[in-house]
Amino acid sequence: MKDPEHVFIESIIYCPTQIYYYFTDEEDQGWVLYVRQRGGPLTCELVRVGKDGEWDSWVNWNKVVLSRKYDINGKQSQEEEESEVLAVEEEMLWFLRQRFPKVIFPDHPERKNKE
Repeated sequence: MKDPEHVFIESIIYCPTQIYYYFTDEEDQGWVLYVRQRGGPLTCELVRVGKDGEWDSWVNWNKVVLSRKYDINGKQSQEEEESEVLAVEEEMLWFLRQRFPKVIFPDHPERKNKE
């Protein structure tokens, strides 16, 4: 896989807002958890990634249902936006730990800094 693993890659200043999280499962299969917001509600998909770094065709993406409707783009302040991004990323980690229990996902770096 070409992209760094177990790191949140954020593209917040452009539309669509996007967050990527790459990892490899216990069977050496690459994955990306991909979050995007284009003006409507935020969406989240789990996508297989080939050894060449290419994502599976979009028809094979697995939709992930989040616990609530997040809105990164609609926040009034930088602090509100950062808080919403952190909440999304925390839920992403929670989902991945449930779906891939044999993979060790590190704590979110922002959460470590606040302890």
